[in-house]
Amino acid sequence: MASSPVHGTGADVDGDVAVHGPLTSRLRPLFRAQRAIAGAFILAIVILVTIEVFLRSAFVYSLGFAHDVSGYLFVGASFLGFAVATADGRLFRIEFLIGNVSDTVRRAMQFVFDLLSLTLTLIIDWHLVMFVISSFERDVREATALGTPLFVPQIMMPVGATLLAIVLAARLADTVIVALDATRRER
Repeated sequence: MASSPVHGTGADVDGDVAVHGPLTSRLRPLFRAQRAIAGAFILAIVILVTIEVFLRSAFVYSLGFAHDVSGYLFVGASFLGFAVATADGRLFRIEFLIGNVSDTVRRAMQFVFDLLSLTLTLIIDWHLVMFVISSFERDVREATALGTPLFVPQIMMPVGATLLAIVLAARLADTVIVALDATRRER
């Protein structure tokens, strides 16, 4: 596949995943898997809602769980999508700043931003893990006919946050690697 630049990111795209450096490029299979799972979740939402609408319209019957399950799938797709969108260079961007500075300043700004984002993501991830553990230990269940244990759909939140942290850590490491390589070439 031919590579092409991602507008304003300084990254290349190999197929559908932005390649930022040696570590991030090694994560491409993970990004593709996340994208496929998130896509399957969205497809399942479409199918479930279509069936629900058809049954209500044609037979005045409801599945009774379509709303809950589609909500769970939406949260899963969203949290899986955060890491993929970040890896693609399409999330957490301030174009009017990034697009109007030199490559050196852009890389420095991106490094600081990624470092702050990683720190905040790890803090949020910790709280999400504690939240899921609390739901599991207290056996909190959805107050519907399904009675879904809430830790089941909630688990997608810390999984997505952890995957986002992995992407941010890899981008930080790639930024350092690229900067060190550039310094070596200048000598």
